[in-house]
Order: sequence, then structure tokens, then C-alpha cells
Amino acid sequence: VAVPINKSGAMTSEHVLNSMHDIAARNGLVGFRVPRAVHIELTPFSQENGLLTASLKKNRPRLRQHYSQILSSLYDQNSNVSLRDMVAATVRGLLAEMGDKSDNKS
Repeated sequence: VAVPINKSGAMTSEHVLNSMHDIAARNGLVGFRVPRAVHIELTPFSQENGLLTASLKKNRPRLRQHYSQILSSLYDQNSNVSLRDMVAATVRGLLAEMGDKSDNKS
């Protein structure tokens, strides 16, 4: 994974998201497959912060607890589209992909 940085050396969510959108556009990904928001975590998972277990596996309950507020906030900030619209876009995208696959078989 390449993480773009701005001129001051600090990475921003906007830079990462813009890079992801550029890559998605170059590769023809449909909208529902492209993230609308990202969260950059600068603190690595560790046993000390409780996000890794003693066997160095992800501590899923602690991760869920740690990131639940952050993820809720990201969803709230990007919820300008109704669920019905999201489902419709997903179905249209999947149908388009299915059409592309059947076109390639010919």
C-alpha cells in the first residue's frame, strides 16, 4: 500500500481518498466499490494499547470498541444518500459488471 503525503510530510485523509479515487477511476471501478471516507490511524496496533492479544492477533472486541465512534462518525458525515439510493446504485453496478463479463465471453 502506498500512502501519499503532502509537502509537509503529514498524510491526510483527503490525500489518501483522492489517490484511491484516482486509482478506482483508472481501473473502471463503479461508485459503490469506491470508499467515500477513510480514517488514518497513526498509532499501530499493539499489546500495550490493547488492540493486539498476547498471541499478536487482532483483539476484535477492543478494536470494535475503539473504532465504533470513529466509524459511526464517518458514516454520519457521508450519509447524504438514502439507503434506497445506495441499494439501487449497487444493483446497477452489479448488473453493469455482469453485462461486462458476458460481453467478454463472446
